Amino acid sequence: MGRYPSAKQITLTAEAPPRLRSFLAILLVLIDIGALGAAFWLGYIARRELPLFAVPIDPPSLRAYLPVFLIQT
Repeated sequence: MGRYPSAKQITLTAEAPPRLRSFLAILLVLIDIGALGAAFWLGYIARRELPLFAVPIDPPSLRAYLPVFLIQT
């Protein structure tokens, strides 16, 4: 214990209140859904704008990919 053998060890661990934990859990899910949506949107834009792959003559709209987005979330 160092210099003072009679000193008690203090641990500073506090449990978060249940409302805060619930709020943070919900916020985490919402941020994940938003990040996934942003990734789909950026992927769609990148596919259309960057000359990495052959683009179809009539590419589908982003709305056509909505079922895939919903399945992955």
